[in-house]
Amino acid sequence: MTSMNNRLMKQAGFTLLEVVLAIAVFAFGLLALIELQTGLAGSASDANLRTVAISIAEELVEERRGFIGIESDPDTPQFEYNDIIDFFDDASYYVVREEGEGVLFTVNMNVEEYYWDADTETFGTTKPEGIVNSDYKTMDIVVMWRELEGDESFDDHNTIQFAQLGGGVRVIEALPSVPPVLGALVASARDVTGNPQVDYNPGEKPEIVRITLDGEGGKFKESTTPQPDVIRDDKIETWFDVVTYSQSGDDAIFLRREEFAMVTCTCELYTAPADNIGLKPTLWNGVEYTEGETAAKPFGIPAGPDSAQSMFCGVCCRDHHDGAGSTAEDVYNLAFVGSAEDHPHYNVNKLGEIVLEPVGDGDRYLEACRLIRKDGFMRVTHDVNQAALIGFPEGYLDTDPGVSAYSAYVTESAGDYYSAGLDSFPQPNPPDESSAHVFPGRTPDNATALPTPITTAFQQLRARGVYTDYLTADAQSVIDECFPLADRSEECRAPNTSTEFEIYPFFEVQLTLLAFWEDASVAGLVTVTNEPIETGNVHSRGFLELVSPDEGQSRIQITSYNDNQGLTATGPISPGVLFRTTGDSIYVNANGSDAPAPPIGSVVRGELRSALGRVPAGDLLFEASGAMCGHTDIEWACVVTSADAKLKISNYYLNMPRTYACSELPFVGESVGPPAEDHFTIFELPPSGDFDIWITDDILDCGR
Repeated sequence: MTSMNNRLMKQAGFTLLEVVLAIAVFAFGLLALIELQTGLAGSASDANLRTVAISIAEELVEERRGFIGIESDPDTPQFEYNDIIDFFDDASYYVVREEGEGVLFTVNMNVEEYYWDADTETFGTTKPEGIVNSDYKTMDIVVMWRELEGDESFDDHNTIQFAQLGGGVRVIEALPSVPPVLGALVASARDVTGNPQVDYNPGEKPEIVRITLDGEGGKFKESTTPQPDVIRDDKIETWFDVVTYSQSGDDAIFLRREEFAMVTCTCELYTAPADNIGLKPTLWNGVEYTEGETAAKPFGIPAGPDSAQSMFCGVCCRDHHDGAGSTAEDVYNLAFVGSAEDHPHYNVNKLGEIVLEPVGDGDRYLEACRLIRKDGFMRVTHDVNQAALIGFPEGYLDTDPGVSAYSAYVTESAGDYYSAGLDSFPQPNPPDESSAHVFPGRTPDNATALPTPITTAFQQLRARGVYTDYLTADAQSVIDECFPLADRSEECRAPNTSTEFEIYPFFEVQLTLLAFWEDASVAGLVTVTNEPIETGNVHSRGFLELVSPDEGQSRIQITSYNDNQGLTATGPISPGVLFRTTGDSIYVNANGSDAPAPPIGSVVRGELRSALGRVPAGDLLFEASGAMCGHTDIEWACVVTSADAKLKISNYYLNMPRTYACSELPFVGESVGPPAEDHFTIFELPPSGDFDIWITDDILDCGR
């Protein structure tokens, strides 16, 4: 029987697959220079000391990140890049505790320089011949503390020694040889040339698309391809950069880099903390990202073993809570602007369904955060706001005219969004047949084709998302000071800008390998891949292949959650997320015809879920006889073509605990393994109907 929660969600409009036909083969840059690794240890009662130690390390990092040049300058006290060297201090940091006892902090920092080797296309510590400066440095910082009556010290920098009266933290941070925006402003104030002229290599289309920011075509913005790191199947960390640069002829100069990370976490909620340890959002002020201040509000801590989640789940769980005010500057989830209460949090039940009742104090909940690197540390910023999802056939973004049309659409949409005022949060709508930017394949009348003009029976479809962040009051004031150019004020804090688009906090990014793809036409002419997310993007999504000699038109549906989960490709964290999606279509003409093909069978479908975090529903493998089947992470469907059709479900094996595939479909049999490939369940497929499938570790949940 379908559960009450399922019925409630269906009554609320929960969308099933329109109908998936196809044997879907669910099985297909810039180097992130900066990786923050923090080791924490010590008694929970010493949380204050750990906070002080982290603050000391953060102070060292921030001081050095503010360098304003490359070469050492004896005439200025500010740090230059070449001044970042090894450091040791065992006397400068002393804290008196409330009970009067003193604590001494010792700091040791080792600096390592890394160089790019063009021959091997790798970074290494060996300085290539003819190279003057390193490309980036790592700062390995250990901050130890000890009571004054203790005699603890650390002998090995790579092993933090903890004793009864001491403890420590370790932070590893990297700095590229490009100063931050404020460094350039300070340099400008000193009447020097500004930041070092560091060359930038724009990405190759179609993976990375250049968005033109000004009418003269001299300034651009582009986002690197999102790189997922699958820590656990339902816990994904995704990284990408948004880079702004200027170009004159063949020379491209780096202007600004914003480094984002998206994480999914399981947290434990504390609604009335004794200490105000949470931060408000880190927000763009028109010149740089500014860290939010501490606030009295609920907070969370990561639940479960640290190895099963991102290292950034600590700051995500702690800070991603509203309740510190009622303005957009105070809240993470912009849907709660105007409320001084925290947004509700939810968990899943044993069947993997989102429980409709919010969790309470001490309960576990699901969380998803966007983080921005600020002064070397990842801080939580506003949730993303996806404005549009756009699909393209293969080849369109390979061409300069295609990129120009897409760039014009992105800036037009962003400009409309910010000029309209953000109080009502208008969204740039994906263009339709009436738009000036109708991209090939997006309507039935301008469909792509298989075979292609070069007679290949497949092509890689693509998807990109446009995101518009909240424009803070500070950022708006920078725009007012600096634009229009003819009336630029002397107080303009961004004097090197030439267009508002350099200040608007928007970006676009490739979603090909993060969006969900399906053949929604029930035509049986093509298949499209939608494999589970894998680390390093070694999976396949959006790969289209012709599988039938028949003529007709198919519609490929692309879907993405329009908040944080859309950039981690994980399941929903709240009931509302299920209805906050953005979609687009690509139409495909098969074998020279644009007429819709007739259906070739009846349809069986239903919801798909998992009660086990280590076995996401989207990772299940479907094999069918007498039917053609496909699924996303929340739905499945089969077109039945035979009276004795069977469905085999696999890829849900766990050694501990024992796992089961359950369904309202008639049960045929199962194999329990090991090995994992021999762990599967077979169901009978009736001619039609609506039947749920779920994974559990409790046989009683199966009802068989």
